[in-house]
Amino acid sequence: RLISSFKTQEIANTAWSLAKVSFSDPPLLAVISARALSLNYAGQSQSLANIVWSFARLAFNDGPLMQALASAAVQLSSDFRPQEIGNTAWAFARVQLMNVPLMEAISAAARAKIGELNAQELSNLSWSLARLEFRDAPLRDALSAGAVTCIWNYTPQELANTAWSYARLHFFHVPLFAAISSEAQTRIIELDPQSMANIA
Repeated sequence: RLISSFKTQEIANTAWSLAKVSFSDPPLLAVISARALSLNYAGQSQSLANIVWSFARLAFNDGPLMQALASAAVQLSSDFRPQEIGNTAWAFARVQLMNVPLMEAISAAARAKIGELNAQELSNLSWSLARLEFRDAPLRDALSAGAVTCIWNYTPQELANTAWSYARLHFFHVPLFAAISSEAQTRIIELDPQSMANIA
């Protein structure tokens, strides 16, 4: 079948498969992007999140597509599951595309589901805020509180990314930094020099 006839989930699955194996073919991605731009995402929050994640993972930044998907994501944000919240924020931060309505919608969705976010999702959101320099105090506070409750589940990279994110935003949360410091000390042999520098 021609890609031009693919439905939303088929486009999402195709893009996701390419991203998972890091297969970047610009002409093919351009065709997928053109089809993705023409689709309706109503009720398709997972497909939308997979598409933006895939294009960001492959470093293929199609501005018109990403802006269109940002607008669609705002409408779907209340339906996002935790992974979709984290992946969408990460994708836009990865390509350094700031869309304030989208980030505000992601903030609201994340705060509503903060107890459901795992370590990777919390870390991705913190990193995304810093990468985009999006200063949202209520979300930062919620992420900090969420991180403290599961800091032992963070990988060394997630610990380092979280510490770097808060430092970049000049935001110091005493319980979180104490938890990061304590966890880092117990896992010092797992930390590479860059991670240690971020946490220090």
